[in-house]
Amino acid sequence: MGVAGSGVFGNGACHILAGVYLQAPPLPGFHAERIIPGDGFAGNHIYVTDGTVAFDYHGYTLRNRLLRYYTNTGRANMPKAGIADWSRWILTC
Repeated sequence: MGVAGSGVFGNGACHILAGVYLQAPPLPGFHAERIIPGDGFAGNHIYVTDGTVAFDYHGYTLRNRLLRYYTNTGRANMPKAGIADWSRWILTC
């Protein structure tokens, strides 16, 4: 189940959603992480996770599924890019 108004958070406001989540987290042990694509690729994504479960504008999912989704989406949007180009950097915020 997605988050109400998720279109806003899916277009550059993910950091706001993550910040609000962390102000009063409904589940313990969550922190923010940021996905940064490889050199030469635009965009980034911030979500919260406890290392197993993740939450972003799509709602709750397993962290490894969220990372796979963004990797696959990046490859689909840039089909000429090699797999190495879509290696992602994960930064704990």
